[in-house]
Amino acid sequence: MGEPKFTESPWKVDTTVDELWGDDVWYLVEYHSVIANDETIASDISSEANACLIAAAPEMYAMLEDMLARFAEESVEYGMIQKLLAKARGE
Repeated sequence: MGEPKFTESPWKVDTTVDELWGDDVWYLVEYHSVIANDETIASDISSEANACLIAAAPEMYAMLEDMLARFAEESVEYGMIQKLLAKARGE
């Protein structure tokens, strides 16, 4: 298994609201970013739900690593978790 090289957590969602005027209509636009260590690691995320999912990724990854030790290597669950962790690492 490759060693992950992720930005340290915790990750959090930051929402910015811009006021826009166009075609004689004023409206608000929300932009979502994911922040870690006071740096933006993902920006211009149009959906808050997607931003929240991204922000939860480090904790989900760690939980899957912990769960992996609870299953026998030949079990279906072990293989599924290994595949998910590899996917998260870009393998």
